[in-house]
Amino acid sequence: MKIALIAARIGRQPDPGTGPYPGDPANRVVALATALAELDHHVTVYARKDSPEISGRAARTPGVSVELIDAGPQEKLAADKVLPRIGAFAAELAQRWQQSPPDVAHASDWLAGLAALGGARDLGIPVVQTFRSLPAIGKHGHFPQSRNLTGQARLEAGIGRSAAAVLAGTSEDVAALVRRGLPQTAIKIVPDGTDT
Repeated sequence: MKIALIAARIGRQPDPGTGPYPGDPANRVVALATALAELDHHVTVYARKDSPEISGRAARTPGVSVELIDAGPQEKLAADKVLPRIGAFAAELAQRWQQSPPDVAHASDWLAGLAALGGARDLGIPVVQTFRSLPAIGKHGHFPQSRNLTGQARLEAGIGRSAAAVLAGTSEDVAALVRRGLPQTAIKIVPDGTDT
């Protein structure tokens, strides 16, 4: 298959021998791409370029390419600062996918899901959305510690309803998605792998 992996950001590509997720949880996208390539899939990782030091279009693994999208300043930004730039990210994905569409787009987080859904719109590309480590919603639908996460929860619910498939890493994430209004039957648990 030709697979597009979308991430709001990826960490610097790990050096051999440093383990699957050295120092930065965003590296799990590169680790997943590598594992998929080892199964003979062709994987392109798309991420917002968040540093001028990170180069794109090259990866250390055969079958994997990394394409960095200019969408805002080339610096690490908090999610609320990335959100206004998702439209530009999605437009760039759409332009690239019109030329060379993937068989499936897999978004690694909610911001990537917004970009993937926007990029895939009108192109017939199915989007798979993975949710991990979701903030917990209280019994009455509110976040116990932060009001600014309520908008994120609504977006996550909308992304989940729009995606062709929804994956969660744990049963706790499934419960959080159900509290956001997604039907439990629409969510599949796919735990993170372990590099033995």
